[in-house]
Amino acid sequence: MDGWMASKKWVVLALAIPGCIVHKAVGDGPEGSSGTNSATSGDESGDPTAGSAGETAGGLCPDSPQFLCTKPYPCSAETCGGLLSWFDVDGCPRPSCGQPEDCAADEVCFRPFDFGGCQSSAPVCEDDANGECSCGGTADCNGSFCLPADEAPPAQGCYGIADSAACLAANCSEFETVPLLAADCTCTAGAPACLLFATGIGGSAAPSAFFHEVSGDVAIFDTDWLTPPIGWRPCSSEDAPAGCGCWVPGEPIPC
Repeated sequence: MDGWMASKKWVVLALAIPGCIVHKAVGDGPEGSSGTNSATSGDESGDPTAGSAGETAGGLCPDSPQFLCTKPYPCSAETCGGLLSWFDVDGCPRPSCGQPEDCAADEVCFRPFDFGGCQSSAPVCEDDANGECSCGGTADCNGSFCLPADEAPPAQGCYGIADSAACLAANCSEFETVPLLAADCTCTAGAPACLLFATGIGGSAAPSAFFHEVSGDVAIFDTDWLTPPIGWRPCSSEDAPAGCGCWVPGEPIPC
């Protein structure tokens, strides 16, 4: 094991996700290909069904050539079962995939990188010297795994869904109406914001400004998020748009 692990480029999977107030659990640029890597599912031939039958020696997780531990991964509720996590709520790996056909009819092939996550294309877990499940993987973000269709968000993300019911029906995390600031400091009250969180929703109750990475929209939320919704960044970022300068925390919101 030690010699084999040392012969490849490995990184330890980062699974600790900070959280504060958790309401609902909902995951570096990729190297090489776009991330559809069928050889990461099943055996080395790329057959996604190989090794899928049976269970591990511990009898707790489905057998997998990528997961050789005799018991589930020892992760907490904040790190297992989340949208961007390779592990389900029981600490067992979700099936790897390279294309939709690799997953069951009620699942989708989900690529965490498209939503701000980073899943190795070749993760491997084995028992360490202490008998604990230890994981590593190639240092890329090209991995994908099968996710239940009723848990997966829209492929284009949640931004732009203007109706509360449609937002939640699309497996997004939360719908709010917020003040929106334009580059000329024009303020629009009650703008819709459909949000998607990769982890639990948490932060302090304090008005804070964030901007959307694609649209450049600047919104003032009621929460200073520990981890912002996917696609949003704090106005304290160096590359924040001009609208971020239109409001100073602690001062009255201009609309």
